[in-house]
Amino acid sequence: CSIILDIANQQKTKYITDKIFQEAENKIFDINDTPMTMFYREYCNNIQREILENILSQQEIIIDSKEKKLGLLKLIDYGFLTKDKQIRVPLFKKWLMEKREMIKI
Repeated sequence: CSIILDIANQQKTKYITDKIFQEAENKIFDINDTPMTMFYREYCNNIQREILENILSQQEIIIDSKEKKLGLLKLIDYGFLTKDKQIRVPLFKKWLMEKREMIKI
């Protein structure tokens, strides 16, 4: 939100447009990607990372163990994935796409 307000103030406008929102979205990872990095490193285990990579690669998620089922259910329960196994938050998906080579398991 502060990035959006900074851009609006620089442009001397009280109205948040799609253009301002897009500009803020493009700057957010340059300013602070710590929350997503911490979530990924501290919350996601290797199974959950594999599930996320399957989604990013548009590959089928094969649930062939109790651990994979639990990992998938946790990602859904905590709201990171939808029930149809899509990444719920577009900004998180964008971060994963941009960082995927650095964070691959």
